[in-house]
Amino acid sequence: MIGRPRQLSPRLVGLSALIAVGVAMSPAAVEAGARGGDFDPASDAWNGLGYLLETAREAQVQLEVSSSLDWSEISADEVLFVVAPHVGPGRHGAELRRFVRAGGRIVIADDFRAGERWLRSFGIQVLQQPGPSARYAAGVRHLPELQGGAELGDFLGYHVAQVVLNHPAALIATAAHGWQHRALGRFGDGVRSWAMEAWRPGEQGRVLGVSDPSLLINAMVRRFYGNKQVGANLLRYFCFEGEPCRVRLLANLHQVHGSFQPRAPQHGLDLDVRRRLQRVMASVDTFLARRELRPLWWLLVVFAFVTPILRSARLPTPRLPPPAPGRDDQGRLRHTVRAWLARPDADYRRPARQLANHLSRTVTLADQEIQSYGAPLDAPQTRATLSEAIARLVARGNLAPGSGRRILDLVGVLEEVADRLAEPVDRDRFTQLAAEVDWAEQVLSHTTLGRKNS
Repeated sequence: MIGRPRQLSPRLVGLSALIAVGVAMSPAAVEAGARGGDFDPASDAWNGLGYLLETAREAQVQLEVSSSLDWSEISADEVLFVVAPHVGPGRHGAELRRFVRAGGRIVIADDFRAGERWLRSFGIQVLQQPGPSARYAAGVRHLPELQGGAELGDFLGYHVAQVVLNHPAALIATAAHGWQHRALGRFGDGVRSWAMEAWRPGEQGRVLGVSDPSLLINAMVRRFYGNKQVGANLLRYFCFEGEPCRVRLLANLHQVHGSFQPRAPQHGLDLDVRRRLQRVMASVDTFLARRELRPLWWLLVVFAFVTPILRSARLPTPRLPPPAPGRDDQGRLRHTVRAWLARPDADYRRPARQLANHLSRTVTLADQEIQSYGAPLDAPQTRATLSEAIARLVARGNLAPGSGRRILDLVGVLEEVADRLAEPVDRDRFTQLAAEVDWAEQVLSHTTLGRKNS
């Protein structure tokens, strides 16, 4: 069985095609697969996910594997990877939506189980029948072979020539208030696709739906390199460049409980460390409740009353100046630039695109600060809109004309070198462009400081 637990025989019959193209499936292997269960992360049988875990290690992804989901243990900076869930979000559907609205990222890979109930909240509908395909692996109709590369986008299609699916379903976008969609991996009809991303403008949360989890099982990933690369790309899809990639893999999900409460990022602390800290704090609490420590608490109460009186005689501490606009993004950008510069043999067109997008966002933010309006920063910025924004800053005296022309020229240069058809950008050229962007950020960060301090 590969991904459709209600129909064992058709899936086993379908594996004959994999045998024909070189996947050896002995009776003993099939029996081991039945014992291990479909999508079992601990199984090396043909229907398990053991090789996906090995692929995660090769792709430098830190996986935490679980078959249950406790929303009270989830923070908004996490990445969830749900594979073939047995249960839907149920009465916890509101927790799922709150998680994404708070900035959470989730990949939902399912076709004929409960995945549709996870995806429908984001305007993604699962269709039982896939679309047509021009090619099929070994000529078998239920093993469509679809194009990778640009058809899957720059990231998901990275180093992927073809993807082989197995009895897939299909995804289409439906009307859902506020949600936007991008189809990835379209079938031959140009309407249905096997992957789809959903997001709300102005929010950081993202959802990626995959209509065929069986493309990730051992039999498919070991036989087809495109599937292995897609598995690695899916695991890293929502991770940030230059930062540790941590993903919570929820395979064969059987239980969902708890309440999601948005809280600050955990700064890399995993669940095991957090639980240890909780146990330590509980031990400290028990110790502090001992009877012999009560005189100390009374002394602390007296100290708490006396301290404000003593401090009132002192001058107040000076206040720190306000941070420059875009400070958090600037730190993230510099971290990303350092990560790319650590790879001397890289093609720097992709990070050049990141520099262009960041500079466009900084220009837009500076313009909005002056005009006091809040258009979505994620909206696409064209050369025309950026030229208008810079012209407004110059007209109000917030930006020198020469600096405005230099920034606009820099945006144009970045767009040219980031073009897919442009010549590769070497490390020295990228370093020079990064320095120019840093100068532009410094100039734009001072356009609104006088207004805020006035």
